[in-house]
Amino acid sequence: PRALCYSPNLPTIVTLAVESISVIQAKESTRAALMFLSQLFGWNSLRLSPQTSQVLQEAWNNSSILKEMLVQNGRALTQLCFTGLAGGSQMLWPAYSDCLFAIVQAVVVNHSQEHLNPADKSPAVLNESLVQQWLHSGMVGTLSSSHDATTTMNSETCN
Repeated sequence: PRALCYSPNLPTIVTLAVESISVIQAKESTRAALMFLSQLFGWNSLRLSPQTSQVLQEAWNNSSILKEMLVQNGRALTQLCFTGLAGGSQMLWPAYSDCLFAIVQAVVVNHSQEHLNPADKSPAVLNESLVQQWLHSGMVGTLSSSHDATTTMNSETCN
């Protein structure tokens, strides 16, 4: 994980994974990207060796590399997960829900850890309010695109 977390290509890798979820219609590629992102952002809920946990803890807290990746891609990824859950392949629903859960859990755990460390005076960018915005926009975006699709289907059927 150290090579991945401190790679100068990590932003490109994460962006490519997020974009591949929306672009590629291959179920296995989408599942692989969702699992990668779920494990990358939800690492704190996995059973890992102490060395691996330490590397990921450093990348999350000290250098904030993983936090930055989540802040940059969280909104788009949340929207993709809602879209996949609302109209994607049923086979991918577990992967979409795991990814969505990993995002929410990462933010909530981060927010609670920041409150436990009052010595840290850095502004809390990744907080529950931000994830609530992502969840709300994801649901609203999914509902509006679903409504647009229904309206289009109705107008095509009637004409």
